[in-house]
Amino acid sequence: MFNQYNNDYNLPTNSLPQTNNSISLPTIHEFFENLEKTYGECNFEEVKNKFLQEEIDVLDILSLKDYDWQNLGIKLGVKTKIMREHLRTIKL
Repeated sequence: MFNQYNNDYNLPTNSLPQTNNSISLPTIHEFFENLEKTYGECNFEEVKNKFLQEEIDVLDILSLKDYDWQNLGIKLGVKTKIMREHLRTIKL
């Protein structure tokens, strides 16, 4: 509001708290460690090595197409587990 005595505006301030929009994602090593803990019956070491060789990080997983998974030689069940873990990771 306008204060007629000192000509200052006394408007309420509506400031929003600042948030950090960046998501802290695990490294590819941490990601595959989590997979091993969750799905111990699978050996993800070979898949992790393929990801490292191709320089695929956790952010890249969602952009992989079916032919990419096939070219990497990753079985459908393993791909499904990786995708499930990725979705769980980004929701944290």
